[in-house]
Amino acid sequence: MKKFRRILTAVGVVFMLVLTAAIVLPIVYKDKIIDRARLELNKQLTAEVRFKSMDLSIFRTFPHFGLSFDSLSVIGSSGVFDEVPLIKSKKVEAVIDIKSVIFGGGSYRIVRVFLDRPFINVVVLQDGQANYDIVRPSTDTTSSGTATAFNIDLQGYRLREADIHYTDYGSNTNVTLVNLDHAGKGDLGATLFDLSTKTTADKLSVTYAGVPYLTNVKLDADVDILGDLAISKFTAKQNVVKINNLELRADGFVQMINDLVNTDITFSAPSTDFKQLMSVFPGIYTEQAKGLDAKGSFTLKGFAKGTYNGKTNQYPGFGAD
Repeated sequence: MKKFRRILTAVGVVFMLVLTAAIVLPIVYKDKIIDRARLELNKQLTAEVRFKSMDLSIFRTFPHFGLSFDSLSVIGSSGVFDEVPLIKSKKVEAVIDIKSVIFGGGSYRIVRVFLDRPFINVVVLQDGQANYDIVRPSTDTTSSGTATAFNIDLQGYRLREADIHYTDYGSNTNVTLVNLDHAGKGDLGATLFDLSTKTTADKLSVTYAGVPYLTNVKLDADVDILGDLAISKFTAKQNVVKINNLELRADGFVQMINDLVNTDITFSAPSTDFKQLMSVFPGIYTEQAKGLDAKGSFTLKGFAKGTYNGKTNQYPGFGAD
C-alpha cells in the first residue's frame, strides 16, 4: 500500500511540475518571443503585416510553445500591389520548439504552422511581378550571413477552410479553391525529404488561356512528394487525385532554376468508366445528371512538359489523349 501511495505521489508531483511549467513558461518568455516576432516580420518582409492580437501558450501545443496571431493579414505596401491582400486569416499559429526557446541562444525553431480560414490571393502581372515576392533581399555580403530569430524547420502544416485565388494575367490563368483543407507532414527542414499531403476542396475551378477547363468540381487528393532542396526539385511519388468522380494518377517532377520552372508531369485515369469522365465537364455534374445512363469506356492520358518563365511569358506545353 505504501508503494502504491509513493507512485501516486510521484505521479502527482510530476503532473504539478508539468502544469506549473505550462503556466509559468509562457509568462516568462511571452514578451521576449512576441517582441522578436514583431521585429522579425518588419525586418524580413516588404509587405505590411496586420493582426488584431498576438498570444503565446503551451496548452494547445504541448510540449511546445504556440505563438498565435488573431485576424492576421499580409497586405502589399508599395508599388502596383499597394493595399492588395496576399493573406487574410482568422488565425495563424506557429508551433515553436520549446528547447530552442530555452537553450537555443535566441534562435527559435518553428516546427508546425496552422492557418485557420485563410483567404490567399496570389496575383502575377503580365511583366512577371508577383504579390508574393515580399521577402526583403539580404544586404549581408559576408559568407556566414546574419542568423534569423526564427528558423523554419517544419515537420507539418495545415490550412483549414481556406479560400485560394490565383490570377496570372500573363497566361490569362485563374484558379479558385473554395473551402480547402490541406495538410502536409514531413521533415521539411532537411535538404532531402519526403512530404505526405492530404487535400480536399468543395469547389475547384481552373481557367487557362481564357478557356474554362474545370468549373466548381470537388477535389480529393493524396499526394506524396520527394523534395531535393539542393537542386530545387520536387518529384511526385504515390499520387491519387480525385476530381468529382474521376480518379487520376500523376507522376513526374517540377524543378525551379532561378527564374525558370521546369515541368515534366504525366497523368492518367486508372478507371475507364465514361460516366466518371463526364462528371468533370462543366455543368454536367448536377443533381439531374447523377441518374444519367451513360455507358462506354475511354482512355485518358496527358502531360505538362516544358519551362515556365513569367518574365518572358514562356509556358510549358500541355496535352491530353
